[in-house]
Formats: sequence, structure tokens, C-alpha cells
Amino acid sequence: MVAINLNIETTLETTDSFVLTSTEIANRFVLLTHTPAAASVEVEVAGGVKQLEGSDYALTGNRVSWTGLGMQSFLAEGDTVLVHYEHTS
Repeated sequence: MVAINLNIETTLETTDSFVLTSTEIANRFVLLTHTPAAASVEVEVAGGVKQLEGSDYALTGNRVSWTGLGMQSFLAEGDTVLVHYEHTS
């Protein structure tokens, strides 16, 4: 008998929604549920426009941060941030 190992990864689309707390505002980051696939992330503030990686936010692993970037100037407690991305299962 021959064992066959099928390591099949599935790409899934996910949206994480954050209603920002005072702690997230002070820390200037949120953690995504999964680590996104490269070049698959879109960040938007509800009622606003799509944010630009590098100008408005930074992505490191599953961490979206905005220290010293554009989103820092306008985010407030209670704002909703939506992060759309792909990840593998």
C-alpha cells in the first residue's frame, strides 16, 4: 500500500471588522484573524475611502498598524475598520 500525502491549500477570502477601542487607538494597531497572502489586503474605514499600504497603514504578518502613517491622523474610538484579504487554510 502506498500512502499519498495531498497538501492542498485552499485560498479563502476574509473580512475582519474592528470597532476601534481606546486601547487599539492608543496601541495604533489591530490583529487580523489570519496572516494574509501577499498583495491581497484592502483596508477601509467604514464610510470612507480605501487606505493605501505604506502611506496610511503598514502590514507585518497579521498586524495592521498606523503609527506615524495617514490613518493615525483621523482614527477615533468607535470607528469601524474593515480589512479584506485572502489567506490559505
